[in-house]
Amino acid sequence: MTAERVAIVLGARGTLGSALVNLLPRAGFRLAAAPSHAECDIRDASSVRAACAGVRPDVIFNAAAYTDVDRAEQEPEVAHAANALGPENIGRVAVELGAAVVHYSTDFVFDGELERPYVETDPPSPQGAYARTKVEGD
Repeated sequence: MTAERVAIVLGARGTLGSALVNLLPRAGFRLAAAPSHAECDIRDASSVRAACAGVRPDVIFNAAAYTDVDRAEQEPEVAHAANALGPENIGRVAVELGAAVVHYSTDFVFDGELERPYVETDPPSPQGAYARTKVEGD
């Protein structure tokens, strides 16, 4: 029998984060922490580090993101901080802890021009501020 993996879900109060919080224990993870944005601001590396400090996760699930596609056009710097710098902070903390990261992207990173389903190896072609920040975070 394999050892139970310890997980933390960042952005745990959002739609994706809430689903992960419910699913991960059934998938064999021990959910050690599930902070909301107010409890862990991924735009701040020290906040990510603090959220993980007492947890020592094997896996950090990043469900935190700036997701207001239309508003990102007026607030590209805010979207960039959450969608590009946030995942970078998570990645750096994960390296420090020896943890894996599961990060979620979006189909917005593609332009929608292909007449077949996209696959992970297709080159991104972001069409707006939101999509550009998601590509940067990927």
